[in-house]
Amino acid sequence: MTVRKLCSTDDIKGLNIGLQSAGYMTALFGIGILPFYIYLFGAGMVWVLVGVAAATFLLWGNIPFRLKRYHQRHNKVYTIPGYLQVRFRCKDNYMRVFIASEIIILTSFLAAIFVKITGQIMHNCTGLNSTTCGILILAIACFVLSFNGYVGIYKYTLLKVMVPLLAALVVTVYIILSLGFPRLVVNTMSTNIQGSVTQYLNIAYYRGGFLRVEDVITLVSNGFILAGLPFLYTICLKSVRGKQILSGRKYAVVFMLLMGLVSSFLGGVSRGFLFQEDTAVSFSEYVGDMFNVLFGQEELIGVVVGLIYFLGVLAACYVIIECCVYNIATILCVDLFKSGAALRGRYNRATHGIYLSIFITGFLITMLMLILPEVTLNLMMQFVALLGCSVGTVVYLSLKWRRLTRQGAMAGVITGLVAIPIYRYVGIFGSEEIKYSLSEWLGVSPVSLALATTVFMIFFVSLITPPESQEVSQELYEIKSRIS
Repeated sequence: MTVRKLCSTDDIKGLNIGLQSAGYMTALFGIGILPFYIYLFGAGMVWVLVGVAAATFLLWGNIPFRLKRYHQRHNKVYTIPGYLQVRFRCKDNYMRVFIASEIIILTSFLAAIFVKITGQIMHNCTGLNSTTCGILILAIACFVLSFNGYVGIYKYTLLKVMVPLLAALVVTVYIILSLGFPRLVVNTMSTNIQGSVTQYLNIAYYRGGFLRVEDVITLVSNGFILAGLPFLYTICLKSVRGKQILSGRKYAVVFMLLMGLVSSFLGGVSRGFLFQEDTAVSFSEYVGDMFNVLFGQEELIGVVVGLIYFLGVLAACYVIIECCVYNIATILCVDLFKSGAALRGRYNRATHGIYLSIFITGFLITMLMLILPEVTLNLMMQFVALLGCSVGTVVYLSLKWRRLTRQGAMAGVITGLVAIPIYRYVGIFGSEEIKYSLSEWLGVSPVSLALATTVFMIFFVSLITPPESQEVSQELYEIKSRIS
């Protein structure tokens, strides 16, 4: 095993990188998370798709081409911390190690949450021990990466992301054909939805009330923040050609649109389909109810559809887990171990460093999964938002703005890391008895506030600090101007 095999492959296809990006963003979101939120709060939740669409178009604009050119100019740049070091021509490793450590810690928590959710889903569907199931899925992802490197993740992308899409489509069609729209509406009326069925199925309403501007900002920002996940940028730090990026963009957009459309219908019909069940309060409980009702149908086709749904959700969870494992292991190996910043001695050799990084990744995620007492989708979204606001914003602006300095980049990373907890949990408004945080007082998501604050700090600190050297600015100019 070499570092190159761990991080990349020579056989890059546009179909695979496009579906890998779109699958990581929307596979589980489409087959489970969005339908669950529509099931709880109504069709107004589809506004999240506007943010996801904006994230997809933003991510697949000219960003992949510029990352590709940095990879070509600076050989062996496979990770975001490594890219930022060459972008600012940093001679020391302080910035690289800090950002690498942040990504590793946040992504480890994110992976642990998904591993635990996957275990809970398997427990609710099969009755098996949730911890054992979660660890088994994690072990498979680590095993595949340790033997095949990036090829193990990349090779079967088409299968892994199409299974959730087709499963969501099959379940939606089955529910509609077996019950029909009139019966689904009547069933939905018998449940404890907020407001009328007309409001529940109307995208202009949210939680039983008319959609406000603050609600739109909150919902769109929750989808948009997916564009900041580091793995999505890492996909383009490989030996990929421009034509492959263009074709990858098309596949990513098409997959996102199809998954968004199918998931919206699935969420809209699931409330009427599960009308006899108690309202699910967690994502894993919702998936378990869907599977058990489908699998409990008298007709054989219902049982088959239930199995297809279970496999689709499992495949979507696995895609996210394996991408998180890949992201953590490569950053550990390339940015910490191989650079010599955190590990010296006999493990400096590439092979030992690779296997050690994968082992540490699996061990760290397992320990965090066991430590976390309870996981929710809201907790998951907080870690996604932390990564998006801090790392994602800096990477995006570093490819757009020549005046950005390393001090401004570090200010953005730190601000994005602390802004969301402050805006969400620190009470500064109200009376002594009841304190409200800034996000609660304004009625706006802390994600949108943190994103705006991070962008402001990046521009402010960059403008008050000395500009980068002429070589740094000139290189970005050449990258943007397509000068090889």
